[in-house]
Amino acid sequence: MVVYTKPSYANDLFFHISYQAYPFLHSHDYWEFMVVLKGTIIHKINGKVEELPQNSLCLIRPQDVHSLHHKKKQLSQHLNLGVDAKYFEEYMRLIYPTLYEDIFKGEMPMVIGLSHAKVNRLYNDANKILSADKDEYELQMKLLFMDIVREFYSETIKSAAQRNSYSAVVTQLIMLMNNPENMKRDLVELIEETNYSYSHINRLFSREVGVTPSRFFRDKKFEYAKTMIADTDMSLIDVALAIGYENYPHFSTAFKKYTGVAPMDFDRNQRNYYQSNKKEQQ
Repeated sequence: MVVYTKPSYANDLFFHISYQAYPFLHSHDYWEFMVVLKGTIIHKINGKVEELPQNSLCLIRPQDVHSLHHKKKQLSQHLNLGVDAKYFEEYMRLIYPTLYEDIFKGEMPMVIGLSHAKVNRLYNDANKILSADKDEYELQMKLLFMDIVREFYSETIKSAAQRNSYSAVVTQLIMLMNNPENMKRDLVELIEETNYSYSHINRLFSREVGVTPSRFFRDKKFEYAKTMIADTDMSLIDVALAIGYENYPHFSTAFKKYTGVAPMDFDRNQRNYYQSNKKEQQ
């Protein structure tokens, strides 16, 4: 029994909650996060077999060929969040520049375990979308997606720290800075989430990364602003607000200092470049 599936107005994100096994090998052109809500799923993927117990979270890539089976005919339940391939790639690159490639080139999709309380919360949040109207659907789906991504990659902070030779707390702060939803926030707020003092983080971050967290976050904000100007229809005022500038003249001055051109000139030049490239690809 499928409880919920993709509505006609869904764009980049959609989900469904299902009790059904899907014993047929298949692949799809989108990325998929699968949360095992009840029971155990026998997951056959890329020629291998793995058991996904209750409270597992698995990421399935577009190139993966897989099928889902009940264990000994026991009922299982799973929530699947589908993510448009382009949307997923752009979001992963905002989190960390090489994260998309790291995920895509792996031999097997990644699986982590969640707490029972966390799974219940994801399930309840997903069910709230059942009553969301068209205007609220996209916002609620983005929040659900961000919550799953945050949980998924918070489990990999230690391994990411080892890979990047950064300490866990510096890696945590970088992940917070790379989250698009945090671009409008003040650096002090993000540092408070690490439970370390500003002065301690400033010294540690500067030593490990080579620049101050303030400089690093500023660069991230303006790179994000450049992306929004070039690739979206957002107004320049909305772009300014998205990275924490409530005063457009201040944003314009800071943007010109960073890029060498005013936002309006960058807007004109980049949109023309983006639109001409888009026509060539069609």
